[in-house]
Amino acid sequence: MKRTRFMGHLGLTVGVFRELEVDKLIDEKLPKERDHNIPHSVCILAMVLNGLGFIGQRLYLFPDFFKNLSTERLFGKGVTKEDLNQYAIGETLDRIVKYGPTKLFTEIVLHIMSRLPIPVHCLHPDTTSVSVYGVMMKKPSLLILLLGFPKTEDGISSNLFLA
Repeated sequence: MKRTRFMGHLGLTVGVFRELEVDKLIDEKLPKERDHNIPHSVCILAMVLNGLGFIGQRLYLFPDFFKNLSTERLFGKGVTKEDLNQYAIGETLDRIVKYGPTKLFTEIVLHIMSRLPIPVHCLHPDTTSVSVYGVMMKKPSLLILLLGFPKTEDGISSNLFLA
């Protein structure tokens, strides 16, 4: 008798991940250096799915999240929950740190943007401001300080705007 397992939103997430070829980009940027059974793209996808499950478990309990899920359907033939262990996940996290998390994230985002039919002019960049205190230089070389809405009651702080 065949059994089916409910995958909910996790199957949809995996489908988008594969359709946009994020797994191929990750495997290109983070090649395996050790003898784990699964590539870093599978570990990253597993971490994303685990995060979408709102689970805050210790790393050694990571395989428990997948105990009632079909790991072969989600990650590919031959992938078991035991493959998603603390050593494989830890190695992936180490490789991300070595490569640069911001660099990897930016490359993934740009990769996805190049595959989706969303014009760049529809994007809204996030901005933030930082209050600065002290004596201002007459001619700042790299940053421009603008008088803005001070966050202090004395009203004399400047704001540094980043975009």
